[in-house]
Amino acid sequence: MITGEDALKSGVRTVAELLQNTSMANGQQPDSSFNSNSGNSNSSEPPPSGGIGSSNIGLRGLGPERTLILINGRRLGSSGVRGAPSQPDLSLIPVNMVDRVEVITEGASSIYGADADADAVAGVINVILKESFDGFEISAAISDTADGGGEEKDISFITGFESKKAKFAFSASYYERERVAVNDRTDCLRRKWKDDSGKKTSVCYSQFWDNVMLDLGGTVTAGVTDDIAIFYTPGMTDLGMPNFSSAFNVMQPTDPNIDVTSANQRERRYFSPFTNDNIDRMRADLVQPMTRFSVAVNGSYSPDLWGGEEEIFYETYFFHRHLTSRASSEQIFPAVAPMIPQEDASGNIIVDGSGAPVLVDNPLSPFPVVVSNIITLEDLPQERDVELNPFRMVTGLRGEFTSDWLEKKGWSYEMFVSYDRGVGKQDQPIMNESNLALS
Repeated sequence: MITGEDALKSGVRTVAELLQNTSMANGQQPDSSFNSNSGNSNSSEPPPSGGIGSSNIGLRGLGPERTLILINGRRLGSSGVRGAPSQPDLSLIPVNMVDRVEVITEGASSIYGADADADAVAGVINVILKESFDGFEISAAISDTADGGGEEKDISFITGFESKKAKFAFSASYYERERVAVNDRTDCLRRKWKDDSGKKTSVCYSQFWDNVMLDLGGTVTAGVTDDIAIFYTPGMTDLGMPNFSSAFNVMQPTDPNIDVTSANQRERRYFSPFTNDNIDRMRADLVQPMTRFSVAVNGSYSPDLWGGEEEIFYETYFFHRHLTSRASSEQIFPAVAPMIPQEDASGNIIVDGSGAPVLVDNPLSPFPVVVSNIITLEDLPQERDVELNPFRMVTGLRGEFTSDWLEKKGWSYEMFVSYDRGVGKQDQPIMNESNLALS
């Protein structure tokens, strides 16, 4: 069990951060700040379990989707954008409203019901919020980095009252984080190694292609490298086609620590910014900018209806998260044919006697076969604007049975209704593939 007071004293500002530091949270824990491969760096990759920009928790290394999240012993509905989020964003819960967090990895069904076993293979996290608070408390935190960028601001307060029959707690928090780009921290993506003598080497390096044509049949490079890669090399060629070369004719790395001999000349492209997308990846987010706002209201009223310490309780939460992110530029791989249909002056395709199109040499391709051109869309940055607004309301009645037999057995009851709704959107510039095909 972890208390909210201990979390604030240790400098933790979110429930997700609190849980990710525990020994029970094994394996990779998706976090909202870093631009990882969990749906943040490429539009074709799946988003995290809680949607883009979320912070999730997975117990025992089994992943967030196998961990059940509860608030005050009741399910918290999933909400997010893109894909089908399977877990709520824990960073949205205001930590100053947290009384304690219970983490159970075994026997969850005996405490939280039989359906806990179906959705909680890894375990259950039950966040117990404060039902009352007498007074007013405010907390604030500001952090910055030594190299600039990534500044975080967090301010929150909690207030409330407690009387003989009523309890009430109200909390709100605001959080803001600045952007850090990859090129704010390094001049390029690097490869580092150490030789047998202990000498360390660090050079710019990327294995992602750029300015490259792929000939899957290996026809163009036959007798030279006999591989599939054809490189754009202005003013140079070793294939008999102006401005195009094999891997052996790519610019030789100038760093004396790079050994590119006849045995591994195909690795030349890894070290040249012209034949890989190192520069484009430098413009991506390392830490994504984000703002977050949360409001939580908890309370109860004891009307003493039937003498069983009856209590009407209610919970209301509104969360808002706005995230902008920029990932590495996308690439496309259009096929370029050696022959294309001939058109007349009016743009109509000319056909022969059998009705088949008359084919002519493609002026945009010097190759005798179909090649796939790898193009980085530098003018179409992969930028996302994500907004999420989850809302939750719970109300119910609980108390003790007043009949002698049930009272002696210590039986009690609780009935409630809950409503969860999450509205979100993601804006992102895209390319219309049908227009690309027509071009």
